[in-house]
Order: sequence, then structure tokens, then C-alpha cells
Amino acid sequence: MMNETGKAAEAANEQLVSYLKEHNCRITTERLLIAEAVKQCPRHFSADDVFRALAMSKQPVTRPTIYSMLRTMVDAGILTTLDINLDKQLFELRTTEHMHLVCRRCGNIKELRDNALIRLIRQRRYATFAPDAISLTLFGTCSSCKRKKENNIKKPTNHKESSSSTKKQ
Repeated sequence: MMNETGKAAEAANEQLVSYLKEHNCRITTERLLIAEAVKQCPRHFSADDVFRALAMSKQPVTRPTIYSMLRTMVDAGILTTLDINLDKQLFELRTTEHMHLVCRRCGNIKELRDNALIRLIRQRRYATFAPDAISLTLFGTCSSCKRKKENNIKKPTNHKESSSSTKKQ
């Protein structure tokens, strides 16, 4: 049975080809290679991850072409960008709506689906706005970093000076 990300990746090729045709863009080998490399990248990936995946497969594609194609895939609704203010822009395949929990210490990103919250947000109506996607990111400290911090906090120790052994007589 294919997981959600696998299904999204499979549908992405069809959606991409359709989008490129609709916008009178050529369906080039480079574009298809980039789309295929995206499927091999981790859940949250950067343009550099795509560049490395292509380089490892001996399929050289220039960075500007990769950046341009990732932007096209965002415009086509295949990818979304993660606005988490790290040192690089991250992308992910557009799947179900979910939140991101981002650790400010280690940069770890965890996904969380909260159906009740998503339903609440979806039910909210705006007079002059029609939302078509939800992006929610929570920043804080992950449990691993919190444990490390707690373990590094030094407990007060009792420093009694042994004056009798150091006293000169």
C-alpha cells in the first residue's frame, strides 16, 4: 500500500505535465529529472538537496534551472514552501494540511496533523478573503533539546573547604 507522500509524488508528475502544457512550457529532460529528484529528497528539502541528488545520479542540472523548476512546481500546486526562517528555503510535496513544529535549537522539523484545529480554521469565514491553504508553524524547543538543556544545568554542590588540611601551622 502506498503512503500519502508516495501518492502525492505519483500524482505530481501528471499534475506537472498538465501544468507545463497549459502554460505553453516545454517538457524538457531537465524539468522531468528535477521532478524525479524531488521524489528522492527528504520530506523537507532545499534546492541544494535536489542539486546533490541529481549530481549523485550523474544528471547535471544547473542551480538556476533547479530554482526555476522548484518555483514552477510551487506555482503548479505540487510543492509548498516552508517559511521557517532557517538559512535556506525549504520545500515539501503538497499533501494534506498539517502543522510544523520547529525546534529553534537544533532546527528539527516535526509534522503534526490536528484535525480539530484544521476543521476550526476551515470553518472560519472572512468577509474579504477566501483561503485556499493552511500553513501553521509553531516554534519552540524539541523534547530532545529540552532534555539536553536540563541535563546540562549543574546542580548546586556543597563545597566545604577543608581548612584543617590546608592550614599552615
